[in-house]
Amino acid sequence: MDSVDDALLRQKHPIETTEADEGSPCTQEIARPQPRSLKLLASLVTVYSFLLIFSWTVTCILTYRPLDWHSTTPSWGMASQITCASQTLVGGTNSEATTTFSCGQRDAEKIWLDVSQLSATRRWRLAARMIASILAVLTIPFSSFIAARAAVVYAQTADTARAFSLRKMLALADRGWWNPFILMRLVLPGGWRQSGSPLLLYAFAVCALGTLNWPLQQLLVSQETIFVATELAEPTPFLEDADITGLSQVHSVMTVGDTRAAIEYASQYASQPSIWRTPESQCNTSMSWAYSCATQYLKGGTYVSNMYTLRGNSSFVSVPANSITTGIVEDHAFRFNTTVVAEGVPADAFPDTCGGSGSFSTSSVANLSELDSAYDIPDSAKGVMEFRVCAMGDSQQFPWNLTRNRQDIEEEAYIQFNAVAMSFLTNGCHTTSWTQQIRANTTAGYFMLPNYQTNNEAGPLLETFNLSSSHDPENVMISQSEGMNIHDLNNSKVLGYDYPNPTVVASPALGPLLTATIALFGPSTFFANRANSTPTLTTTSTSVDECSDPVPFSYISETTTHDNTNWRYSPLGSCASPSNTTSFNDLNAWLTQLFANYDYPETSDVFTQAAFFANKANLGRAATVQGYSRILFKDEGTSVDIFHIRPWAIALISVIVGLHVLGLAGLTVYAGYHPTWTESFDSFAMLRIGAQIAARNDAAHRLPLLGHVRSDEMGMLDGLDGFIGEDTDTRAQDVQDAGRLVLGGRGRLRRGRQYLVFRF
Repeated sequence: MDSVDDALLRQKHPIETTEADEGSPCTQEIARPQPRSLKLLASLVTVYSFLLIFSWTVTCILTYRPLDWHSTTPSWGMASQITCASQTLVGGTNSEATTTFSCGQRDAEKIWLDVSQLSATRRWRLAARMIASILAVLTIPFSSFIAARAAVVYAQTADTARAFSLRKMLALADRGWWNPFILMRLVLPGGWRQSGSPLLLYAFAVCALGTLNWPLQQLLVSQETIFVATELAEPTPFLEDADITGLSQVHSVMTVGDTRAAIEYASQYASQPSIWRTPESQCNTSMSWAYSCATQYLKGGTYVSNMYTLRGNSSFVSVPANSITTGIVEDHAFRFNTTVVAEGVPADAFPDTCGGSGSFSTSSVANLSELDSAYDIPDSAKGVMEFRVCAMGDSQQFPWNLTRNRQDIEEEAYIQFNAVAMSFLTNGCHTTSWTQQIRANTTAGYFMLPNYQTNNEAGPLLETFNLSSSHDPENVMISQSEGMNIHDLNNSKVLGYDYPNPTVVASPALGPLLTATIALFGPSTFFANRANSTPTLTTTSTSVDECSDPVPFSYISETTTHDNTNWRYSPLGSCASPSNTTSFNDLNAWLTQLFANYDYPETSDVFTQAAFFANKANLGRAATVQGYSRILFKDEGTSVDIFHIRPWAIALISVIVGLHVLGLAGLTVYAGYHPTWTESFDSFAMLRIGAQIAARNDAAHRLPLLGHVRSDEMGMLDGLDGFIGEDTDTRAQDVQDAGRLVLGGRGRLRRGRQYLVFRF
């Protein structure tokens, strides 16, 4: 049998009044029109929306630029980099370069920020954050307030065919759009049919959008410190850099001498500030024989020296130290990168004429036949021992072009041991001659120095040095006009202007392999001082405390010896013996352990590091050529705190803010345009509704105050109308033409019409 509640679910109850409603000595009936509050609600929503959009707009603007009203104000990106960075002066002095340097308004856009703009930025940023913090607290209460006003209108619009039960009205009165228990009930079977309504869903969407905005801003909007160009700090010169024009004025005798000195004391250069690491993504492995990128070199299970990191394309050399940064200045420095590979080739590959008069060649010859038998010389080693060196090239020709674009040169050298030498040096293990070909590929060009824009990382080698787009336009002569347009620069000229290229000096700087070979084997070197010395009966070469001659690159072999090394020679020390009688043994120990180790030659390592010192010497000399060096500038900039937001995050949050504001506007118009009998379903309004239910004979006994009871146990709530409307069947007796509002009334509240109000 159906219960009484089940029966109530299937019917609508007519309006029944009790005798208590007919009149009471404690009440007075008067007529009063229903108020509307559109102007008030619109004003409140306008202020709220303005503050919300204002704070978000300021946040977005401060992400890209200062907030002021000048059309020439640069973006943060423009203000945090200075492109008029360096100068090359031909015929002038470097001191003049410093005094004539200017980062004036050569660019079309302004790059300088003044103190007032930075102060205004700070104030706007704090204001935006303060408003955002206040609105983050007010969003839910304010949105719910507007939704509650709209809920009253929704519950009194009764002249439609839609159904609206008392239970649905209670869900709105309980502000179910933000009540987790009611929201969970909606997703249960039958929950939406019992408690759901379009307004409930609409109000939930508006409140949810407003609430979602602030966590997303906390997650996606960050604050970062950048450095910008201001009047508080100006670019200052910090280094004279080499330039291709300066290199053309360097004499080879200087660079060879510098290279020789660096090689002799290479053990003191375990840490080289001029060695730059190339990120793996920037490595150039176009040469089939080039070493792949590497950061460390392991030898014999031990990292023997930081100098072993000079491997192929993994490093390059420049005048600026690898720890520098130019701050907000974007500038380029000259660099060399040399890759060296040595491999065994047939004996007839050794050039007969060594490339002509411009090449370098030398040799060491010794007759071993007369050595005492105590030396235990193999028969195959008796005779004339010869070691030859040949470096191809032209010592009178400048190997580089006068251009700042990338350029490459290839060099070639050979070393050869005849059969007697190999047999003697390897104690009879190898009895045939051995020839090695050394090939070097050197790249010259310019790279961007570390700066704030590159996260203090060096940029890649520029393929083309475009003066108008390479962030280095200020390679100027003193007479350069302030009004010259940098986009009109002539890139066919080294300096970008119609100035004649400098004349290369006689005996110019050479390529790094040729320079390194002369520095290793040329006059006044460890090799030359011992070449062709008379063989002696001394059995070994040892290091001593007082160094008469440093041994070049002794550290390369001092930690390892291989089984096929001649037993006569111990690992090389850093110093040679002071006695001339051991010169023959000193030289042969050096040749054996660095070059004649047939299975594990160190030739590539020796020439790689020698080429590094040659490049360093060339750049160092070029940087000191008066009038042809480049003045590098740096600017630490002025710190300013800005917002950081990704473009997609700006779009996402902007859509959420826009939908939230539009949703509130819709609720406001809906709630404020119609007259209502109460401002919201507050406690007083629900008390009045309860009194109306109690006055009805058909419903009063169904809502007894008998202790704990749940609303879902009251099936009658689904059968009772939840509309508040005009009772069209009952007219006021004392107040003529006044309407009467009742629960379940189907008449719409009309604008300007008066309704009864009871006052006690």
